[in-house]
Amino acid sequence: MVAFFDTRTLAVVLCATMFTLGGSMVYYSFSRKTYAGFGMWTIGSILSATGLLLIGLRGILPDFFSIVLANAAGLAAVIAFYLGFVSFAERKANIVKHLAFAILYTVVLFPIFTYFAPSLSARIILASFAIGLYFLLCTFVYARATHSGLVQLNKMLMATLILLTTISLVRCIGHLLRATDITDFMTTGIFYGLTMLLLTVLSIAFVVGLMQFNSQKLEIELIHEREQLQEALNEIKTLKGILPFCSFCNKIRDDKGYWETVDIFIHRHSEADISHSVCPECAKKHYPDMDLSAD
Repeated sequence: MVAFFDTRTLAVVLCATMFTLGGSMVYYSFSRKTYAGFGMWTIGSILSATGLLLIGLRGILPDFFSIVLANAAGLAAVIAFYLGFVSFAERKANIVKHLAFAILYTVVLFPIFTYFAPSLSARIILASFAIGLYFLLCTFVYARATHSGLVQLNKMLMATLILLTTISLVRCIGHLLRATDITDFMTTGIFYGLTMLLLTVLSIAFVVGLMQFNSQKLEIELIHEREQLQEALNEIKTLKGILPFCSFCNKIRDDKGYWETVDIFIHRHSEADISHSVCPECAKKHYPDMDLSAD
């Protein structure tokens, strides 16, 4: 059982899953219309897969790659997810603030707890807090977008965001309350392996939910355009076919056999309003003494 839930194996499996999902998002972006933010989600998926790959190579690659860069990639991934939600919701984010947060973690905190005061628990706490924080922010942005009517609520995506937030924060709190430090990330036990297995399932649901999110917005846009087109068509009534005119009085026969004057026929079969005037030739012929040019 312990071998089945080996951390390194699960990290590689989760890495392969995220790379596959990232590739699916790239294909989706070329085959479907996507909106602002989808590109950031795609980048986030690939960064997440990269970070997991580096974690899976811990003990094989130097600590700078398997710890510092791995955690930096994971943090950059969740920031990219958040910025994607912000862009998708047609809002603006303070890029400088998030960049400063990433630099603090990558340049200061992770190196400190890797080289100067080595502590695996501290690194897990830092990573879990950052991941939980940004998934929580994603949840808030998504909830506001659905509340404003920008998109319909996707229950699977919302549930996935809540679970990802909860797991990360519970992991953070659990290590804060832990009495002893962990010495080897690859031997953290069955519970941690089950957590990574659950994260694999949630990652699939998360990326599928993002694609559905984009499709929902596309559907809303298409429905809106169809309604606008229908409104435009309702304002246009076209006279089609052969209209039988009387050769003497110029009345028109309708489809029921009644003869009507041109103005009444046009008014009944279109949205046009009829007004009467006198053309210049008729004015000269019938009213030679009157100036009707203004009409």
